[in-house]
Amino acid sequence: QGVCLREVGSVAKAVEILADMLQHEEISDDERLGIQYEIALCHEASEAFAEARTILADILKARPTYNDVATRLKNLPA
Repeated sequence: QGVCLREVGSVAKAVEILADMLQHEEISDDERLGIQYEIALCHEASEAFAEARTILADILKARPTYNDVATRLKNLPA
């Protein structure tokens, strides 16, 4: 749902749903990284670059080769 909401422009609702998912203790590390990545994309889409940068940096620290995180982090506007 979060991804679909982001894609149709309901970024705030997407972040809300995705953040709620992070509260579930039974999610795996891979799922957690995926959810964090999607939240970062939401922040990026809403031009909340500081928030996106923080999350992407956390993902990079946890798993340096995750998706396009390093490139995306490098290309975020200041």
